[in-house]
Amino acid sequence: MGSQQETLLVVYRGLIRSVIEYGSIAYDSMGDENKRKLNSIQTQALRIMCGAVHGTAAAALQVDTGEPPLQIRRLQQQIQYAAKVKNDDNHPANSVFKPRWTDRSKKYTANTDPIRNKVNEFFRQNSSLNWQIPTLPSRAPWRRKEIKVDLSISQAGKRMETVNSLARMQMDKYKNCLEIYTDASKTTEGVTSAAFFIPALNVTSAVRLPDKLSIYSAELLAIKLSLEFVSEYSLSSNAGDGIVIFSDSLSSLTAIKTAKYVCRPNTLNGIYDIVDNLDADVKMVWIPSHLGIARNETADNLAQLDTMYNTADIESCLELRDMHVHIQNFILAKWQAMWQSCPTGKFYKKIEPNVSFRIKYENKVRAKETSVTRLRLGFCCTNEYLYKIKATDSDKCLDCECCVETIDHLLLRCPKSNLCNKVLDACQRLNIKPEIEFVLKHVDILDVICMNIKRRI
Repeated sequence: MGSQQETLLVVYRGLIRSVIEYGSIAYDSMGDENKRKLNSIQTQALRIMCGAVHGTAAAALQVDTGEPPLQIRRLQQQIQYAAKVKNDDNHPANSVFKPRWTDRSKKYTANTDPIRNKVNEFFRQNSSLNWQIPTLPSRAPWRRKEIKVDLSISQAGKRMETVNSLARMQMDKYKNCLEIYTDASKTTEGVTSAAFFIPALNVTSAVRLPDKLSIYSAELLAIKLSLEFVSEYSLSSNAGDGIVIFSDSLSSLTAIKTAKYVCRPNTLNGIYDIVDNLDADVKMVWIPSHLGIARNETADNLAQLDTMYNTADIESCLELRDMHVHIQNFILAKWQAMWQSCPTGKFYKKIEPNVSFRIKYENKVRAKETSVTRLRLGFCCTNEYLYKIKATDSDKCLDCECCVETIDHLLLRCPKSNLCNKVLDACQRLNIKPEIEFVLKHVDILDVICMNIKRRI
């Protein structure tokens, strides 16, 4: 049966890529011959993952599995390292990224170019970005005031009636507290905003955040902004049984509850610091969005409305993980440019013209996954390919015996093939143009191919 491509990809990343990339920031200056050896390891691993035949273009394998070339991966790690070092004046490697007079007088090759020159393009393009490295919390975790976080509704299942009634019970439970509803919004263009609503005081506030923040970061900032408002206007002394914040961000509240976080550590430490200085106890409750709860919908509408503004209201510093998103976008653009200019993999390029970090085709049945992937990559066991590797005496189609059996002929052009008839019928039914780049992209037609193909591809 064999393992799925996704499983094999996890094995590759954990056992192979982690080894060949160890110290890659430093060894990027090694010779081309050694780099080719590493590239061949990656190509062989990706070929096994896809079940591809020999001769399949390495560039096509990389795009199909969402695995960038090692050259691009090394550049990404160099930029991430530079982003960490450049923002810390006390870092021992800080001087490595400062300009030298030799940069003007000395001619470098691709291999001997210093790391500061390799990362400069990214920092020039993103010169307006301002980011922070993680800092230590102001006090030890065991000395912080406890924040009671209630996530019980998340365990209630998916029945809307049950969830809705539990949410209203939670709101009733904390009716003697100062209620705050927070929310955040993010558009498809990456515009983010945060908002909060305090019903007892009829206070509404929404701020447009810097672009490209994650929704997780925006939700955390909404909570922080609401607590800053409470602190600034000394509302905690009149908070009755304390302050309760209702949020629909499960990931944000989980991070606050467990204090186990990778993203936005400085924002989380800021939230802990504000809570420590408040007179009242702070509780946080998760309630799902879009339940028709008027107060929650008010916060949601506020956040959505503020995404319409063109400029940010506050200059919230990016944190290192947010910076990684910008780095990833830069790397994706670099990989896209490489793929567009790549002289190999032209067949697959018609099917997948754009690169991404996801696997392009997956199926739980390994045989089906392999067959479809081979067809899409443009190299499979057709007579054309078998004749080239001298595994058969003729490259002609077995059905019509007159044309070379290419993938295009096998699926669409053979007049005597039952498979072609089935595929053409499916194209007509689904209103798909009977061209190979459209056929091998449509999931329903791929299912028709797998059901009707009678040989090993």
